[in-house]
Amino acid sequence: MEPCSGHGNFLRFLPGALSCEIKHGADFFEWQERVDWIITNPPWSQIRAFLQHSMIIADNIVFLMTVNHVWTKARIRDIYGSGFAIKEICLVEMPESFPQSGFQLGAIHIARGHRGPIQFSDISIKMR
Repeated sequence: MEPCSGHGNFLRFLPGALSCEIKHGADFFEWQERVDWIITNPPWSQIRAFLQHSMIIADNIVFLMTVNHVWTKARIRDIYGSGFAIKEICLVEMPESFPQSGFQLGAIHIARGHRGPIQFSDISIKMR
């Protein structure tokens, strides 16, 4: 599922994925059916709410967000308290169309039942 599909940039690479875009009349927070994966770039001002609802309906969550968004005490408590853990942090290049900041963009994979270490990878172009 892609709950924030916007112009469909992720959906182009996720054939058969569900779209749940509020601008197209589908409210993610009303969705109750289980899905295996949620892959999205959530509104950064609503990450905690998106994360909380995602952990109710999915086993694997990948959010494109600045890495610092996952490290707040409240979000860490939410993640581990819901039986999830951070499985991977993959650094990615900040698209020019995104708001530029001093924070690193990452694809953060949060998985239900994960008990291993956090895998760290880097596919960003500028950092190589």
